[in-house]
Amino acid sequence: MTGGGRGIGRATAVMLAKAGAKVAIGYRSRKPPAEAHVTASVRGDLGTPTGASKAVAEALRALGGDLDILVINHGVWPPTMCPSPR
Repeated sequence: MTGGGRGIGRATAVMLAKAGAKVAIGYRSRKPPAEAHVTASVRGDLGTPTGASKAVAEALRALGGDLDILVINHGVWPPTMCPSPR
C-alpha cells in the first residue's frame, strides 16, 4: 500500500491489518508510524517503472509471495511539487 503512513492511508492499512490481512506499506524516505501495525514496510520510489517494480517485488517477498490487493493511495500537494508530465 502506498500512502499508508498517515491519514486515510494509515487508517486503511491499520484496519486491514487488524482484520487479519498481511499488509506492506510503501514509503519513499521515512518509515511510516503505522509500521507497528503491518507486516512490512517497503522503501521505494514509485516515480519510475523500475522503482515501482522493485517496490512491488520487495513487498511480495515480505508477504510470502501473496498479493491480493494493491492500494495506490499516495499524492503530492501542492500541485507545484508534482513533476511535469513527460
